[in-house]
Amino acid sequence: MVKATTIGHVTSSDLPGDAASLAASARSCPIMRDAVEFAADGVPAMGRPWAFAAGAGLIGAREDAFGDEEILERWLAGVSAVLAGETAEGEDDGALLLTLAVLGAVKARENGRLRGAFWEVVRVRLQDLCDHAGTRFPFRTRRQYTEQRWGHELPGLVRLLAECGIGAPGPGGAEDGPGWTDLGRWAYGALPGAVPWPASPELSPAELVGYVTGFSEDRVREHVVSGWLDGHAPVPAARELLAAAGAMSAARRMFAVWIAHGIGDDALPAWREAADAVGTGPYARMMLRQAGELASPAEEDLRWLAVEKAAVVLEQDNPDEALTVLWEAGLPGDDPGAMLESVPATGHPDAAAVAKQVAGFLASGAPRSVEQALELVVTLDDETRHGVEVPAIFTLADLHDVLGERFGWDGSGPHVFRVGKNAYSAGDDEIRLAAALARAQRITCISDGSGEVEISLEKKAAQDPGRSYPRWR
Repeated sequence: MVKATTIGHVTSSDLPGDAASLAASARSCPIMRDAVEFAADGVPAMGRPWAFAAGAGLIGAREDAFGDEEILERWLAGVSAVLAGETAEGEDDGALLLTLAVLGAVKARENGRLRGAFWEVVRVRLQDLCDHAGTRFPFRTRRQYTEQRWGHELPGLVRLLAECGIGAPGPGGAEDGPGWTDLGRWAYGALPGAVPWPASPELSPAELVGYVTGFSEDRVREHVVSGWLDGHAPVPAARELLAAAGAMSAARRMFAVWIAHGIGDDALPAWREAADAVGTGPYARMMLRQAGELASPAEEDLRWLAVEKAAVVLEQDNPDEALTVLWEAGLPGDDPGAMLESVPATGHPDAAAVAKQVAGFLASGAPRSVEQALELVVTLDDETRHGVEVPAIFTLADLHDVLGERFGWDGSGPHVFRVGKNAYSAGDDEIRLAAALARAQRITCISDGSGEVEISLEKKAAQDPGRSYPRWR
């Protein structure tokens, strides 16, 4: 965890008792008891206990099967799942930040440092937390816990904290705020690990990369990285990252390179130094080509980087995507099996392992996206329907090109794909169309100039070798 010391999070010395006593508290808290009961009985209940059980991994398991340290980890994961579920859309970590603000005020009162009325202190601390985490103030999340439109008290949150075993009766009335249990005191030190605080400049590059990988959105990652970068000059920062990246796994190396790339042209001297380095040389040469210092990309670098990306997706247990990445890179070979024989020649340190894992996938007989097609239904604003078959490895950018050519889009308005609650640029060449359709029954392409187009999947089938794709019908 990266501590935001200016706000005053507790340290390990503040934690009372041992793991056994804390675990006993976790086992006896109301929401844990309900979660275990639901898990044991298979009751299809909804609400906080069910969310807790799912988040803590208790569904279908007996609570007493876990040791003290594991039950604490699962309890914390369950609490985090409940808080995430109660956060209003667009208010990142809103319920979690509210909880930390309340617990911070409890600690300040306990230490005789409460400066003002309890709930006013909570409001100020919440704003400080939001500013530090780079997120907006959670007005809508906060409102669900109030009983008076303009009141500062949060009785609904107090009840939730008690239900989770965190909160306890306070020293006075509701206006004086709740107290906390030993478990609550421990949680105050553990919960901030889920909040994207800016990373400390004191972290090593390896620690920074490890911290950044805990967050999934680039916007959040950029905020997290900003704290570390603010404490380093551009060239030394990139030099440290690239030097450490060579010994990292493919996935972590990719993150280290992403951070260094984000520094911009000010870091070019460090990229020049890394141009012949093991592990980062191909990345450095690509960066120098983007800066106009080298000619067009060398084929061997593109193939090395394809194996790198395949290694990353294999770490995510996705051999089909690894095969697709290698196939798209144009490695020699007329079919997937022959192509794998050329992987070791790339010189990538993971080449043999990648080839072996993908060969195992080919031998399994599982469907291969590189050999499949998606049969889509495209519906226009006027409800006119069209059918089109596209390769299963298409990205959103590929689909946008096909739609634009068919319907004569002139690019006059920005196009966005809406996939469930998420929006993606029409030029996004990282999101596979098949993956997007797996998350939502239908996706929508929206444009100011061309209206809306709805895309749904009719079926997925093997490609016909005698046909060319895409194919309108």
